[in-house]
Amino acid sequence: MPDDSRIPAPSTLSPEDRAYSDDVGSFCREAVTESTRFLEAQKGYKNIQQSIDAISGETPFRRSESLSSTSINYFSKVFFDVSGSLTDQKPFWDYDTDNKRFDQTALLYNKYSSNWYARRHIGLRFGDTVKYALVGGCSYNHQFWNKSAQAIDSSGEDPRDVFPFRPASTETCQDAKGMLIRRARPLSYIRKMYPKNGYQVKAELSAQNALSLENTRAGALYHELLSPWDAWKNENEKSNRLPSLDIAYVYTVYLDDDRRNNKSYPVQVGQFGDDGKALNNWSYIVQPKELLYPRKRCIVYSNGVILYDGPSMYWHGLYPLCKLTLDPMPWSWLGKGPMWDLLPLQKSLDSTLRALDDHIQKVVRPAIIGDRRAVSRSEMKYADARKAGLKMLYNASQGKPLEIVPTPPLDPAVLETIKLLEDHMDRLSGSYDMSQMTRLNQIPSDNTLEKIANTMSTIVRARSRAIEAFTEEFAQMLAFNIAQFVTMNERVAMMGQSGVTPQDFDTDPGSFIPDYVHGRDFDSEGHPTAEAIARGPLPRYDRAREFLQQFVYRIAPNSQLSSAATERKLMYLQLARAGLIDHWTLLDVLGIPNAGSAPDWAPDITSRLLAEKMANVGMQVSPEGRKASGDKMPTANNDRLAQKES
Repeated sequence: MPDDSRIPAPSTLSPEDRAYSDDVGSFCREAVTESTRFLEAQKGYKNIQQSIDAISGETPFRRSESLSSTSINYFSKVFFDVSGSLTDQKPFWDYDTDNKRFDQTALLYNKYSSNWYARRHIGLRFGDTVKYALVGGCSYNHQFWNKSAQAIDSSGEDPRDVFPFRPASTETCQDAKGMLIRRARPLSYIRKMYPKNGYQVKAELSAQNALSLENTRAGALYHELLSPWDAWKNENEKSNRLPSLDIAYVYTVYLDDDRRNNKSYPVQVGQFGDDGKALNNWSYIVQPKELLYPRKRCIVYSNGVILYDGPSMYWHGLYPLCKLTLDPMPWSWLGKGPMWDLLPLQKSLDSTLRALDDHIQKVVRPAIIGDRRAVSRSEMKYADARKAGLKMLYNASQGKPLEIVPTPPLDPAVLETIKLLEDHMDRLSGSYDMSQMTRLNQIPSDNTLEKIANTMSTIVRARSRAIEAFTEEFAQMLAFNIAQFVTMNERVAMMGQSGVTPQDFDTDPGSFIPDYVHGRDFDSEGHPTAEAIARGPLPRYDRAREFLQQFVYRIAPNSQLSSAATERKLMYLQLARAGLIDHWTLLDVLGIPNAGSAPDWAPDITSRLLAEKMANVGMQVSPEGRKASGDKMPTANNDRLAQKES
C-alpha cells in the first residue's frame, strides 16, 4: 500500500533517469493496484458487465435445441427509455454576479457556454455519462483541453476505467487523495505524443489477445483494433499474416500533493524554455515556502515508464472529472445502478416467454401415441400432427390406431406474469414515472402548476437533484477553462462585439480577467494601491481563481429534465401574461427557434422589458374569442369533445 509520504518528491533528475523513473513508477504501480482493488471490492461491481451484456442481448443460457430460445430484450428497451429521458435536456445553468462591473463577463459566459454546448455536441457526451451511470452506478464526465481540436472538450468515462485513490466520501471525487484515468493506446500513439521517452514503453498486451479483456471502455479499443486484423488473417495465408498491433495502458494520475518549496530560492514548476519563460499557461514559478502544486500534480505513467510529471494543466485546481451518481448510497462509491434490479426480472421474463413459446409449439404439434404392434416404427417416425392431411396405415387386428393427445390450455397466469414483469421493470427503473410526465393527455384537465410538479415521483426528483449537483460542478470547471483556453479572437469570431469585455484592453490585453482582483491590491476607496501598480498584475491563474469567486452558478431546481419542463414552461407563460417576463425569455424557454436576440444593452429581464416597451412590443390579447383565463392546461379538440357530449 503506497503511503502518502511516499509520493515521490520532484527531482532535479530528468524523467529519462532510471532512478527517478523507478521511484515514481513504483509509486504509480502501487497506487493503481490499491485503487483497482478498492473499486472491484464495491458492491455491484460485477453487475456492470452483466448489465452491458443484457443490453446487448448477450445473456448466456443453455437450452436444448428442441426447446424455445425466444428472448424479448425489455431490459434494453427500459435502458434506452430512461437514458433518453435523463439526457433530453439543455444547459440550464446561469452564470450571474452581484458586481455590476462584470455583467458583460457574465453575459459572455452564458452565451459562450450555450454555443459551446451545441457546437461541440456536449449533449451526446453527457448522454454517454448517463448511460454509464445507469449500468455502473456512477460515472464520470471528463472535461479536458483537446489539443488536436484546440477546444474545450468532454467525454463520458466508464466507471471501471477511473480509479479513486483514497476517497474521503462517496459524493464527489474532489476530496480524494488522487484520481487515475486509464486509457488503452497503441505504441505509435504513445511515441508520437511523448517523443522524449515514449519509445521506452513496451506493449502490455497484443491486440490478438484482446478477447480475454472485459468490455471496459479501455478494452473496447482492443476489440476495435482486433477486428480488421482478424478479418485479414482469415483471408490470407498464415505466412503472410500482418504483425499484431501492440497496445499499452496509459494511466493519467492526478494527485493532491501538498509539498512546499523548501529551498531558499524560487523554483520553476512545469515547462520552461532556455530563456526562462513558461512554455504554456499552466507552468509557473514557486516562491520559497509556497506550495509546489497548488492546483494538483499530474503524472502520466505507462508500463513502468514516466511519460510526464509536473503540474496539472487546469487552473480550476480540481480533478477534471465530474462524478455522476444517479442513486447515491453513503456506503458505496459506485452507488446503486438503476438497471441492476432489472437483471433477475429480465431473466424471469425470458424464462416465461420461452415457456409460452414451448406451449404454443405443443398446441400446433401435439403429442402422438401409437401402439407398436399396430404401427411400425418407420411409420411412427414420419407422423406429424402439425402437417395437413396426415395419413397412416395400421393393423387393426394387432392394436389401436394413433392417438393425438390434446395439449391442456395455458394457465392465464402466464400472460399476466409477462405483463407484471414488464410493469415492474418500468416502475423500478423510473421509466414509468418519467413517461407519465411527457404525456399531457394523462394529466387531469383541472391540473395546476402544483399538480404538475407533484406528478414527479421521488425517483425522478432525486435523480434530477443528482444531475443538478453534477451540472454545478461541471459549470464551475467550464468557467475556469473558458478563462484559461478561450482567446479573445475566438470569442469575437463566435459572438461578435458581445464577446469582448473592457478588461480585454487593460495592461494584460486579450484576457477578460481584470488586472487587479485581490482585496489587498485596493485601498479603502477601491483604487489599486501604488504597490500593486508598481508590481503589476499577478499571473492570470492567480487572478482567475479570485475573479471567478465573483460569479455564482444558478440552476433552477428540477429544471434539468425535459420531462419536468412542463411546469417551467407554464410558470414562464403565467409570468409573461402578468407582464413580468419579456418575449425573448419566454420564447427561449418554450424552445421556439428564430426568436432573435435581445439588444446587447439588455442582458437581464428587467432591461428587456424596458426594451419591449420602447419598441412597443409584447404580449397582446386577441379581441376575438373567449379570453384566456390561465386556470387550465390547454388540450386539443376541447370544443369538438364538448359538442359530442352535448
